[in-house]
Amino acid sequence: MGKIHSNKPGNLYMDFSFRNIRCREHTKLKDIPANRKRLISIMKTIEASILLGQFDYQVYFPNSRRVSKFKEIDARMKVTENKDLPDLRHFSEQWYEEMPVGWRRSYQETVIGILDKKLKPYFGSHVISDITKADILQFRSSLTKVRRKAGKKLAPSTINRHIKILLMIIAEAADLFDFRSDIQLFILGECE
Repeated sequence: MGKIHSNKPGNLYMDFSFRNIRCREHTKLKDIPANRKRLISIMKTIEASILLGQFDYQVYFPNSRRVSKFKEIDARMKVTENKDLPDLRHFSEQWYEEMPVGWRRSYQETVIGILDKKLKPYFGSHVISDITKADILQFRSSLTKVRRKAGKKLAPSTINRHIKILLMIIAEAADLFDFRSDIQLFILGECE
């Protein structure tokens, strides 16, 4: 549980633990009851967000030296979490090997074309679990700028087919590797 203390010049500071690291963040607030009450309220919010796993150190203490330390820890944790997950290029090849049984030959060729010409070049090196809704929206936006040989834009149905195949791949990977993705929200909210 965090505490509020006063230092020698009479300014308040917060003393709490985050990820088993003791954190002391000094303020310029004088040690008076109103300021103490304010910091206690902030401390309760911080503790609640730590418990929920939603605490972002930089939001509360943007000028702290600890921000870079926690960013470094987050990066290491992400690398460790995703170490065993494939990138989209490799997983899409595995996915395609399992899928075409129920597809017509023409659809198989369409899927291969979408994978080889658009999805692999754009997302190939992305770890499959790191692809976000924002990445997909950016990809969809890039498809609207593509011109065919005759100079025409891609039809909305063609763009939707690209997105549908990408979402199928990510959904299969999420199920197989048991990771949670914000892509499910994207599927429910934007693609039908």
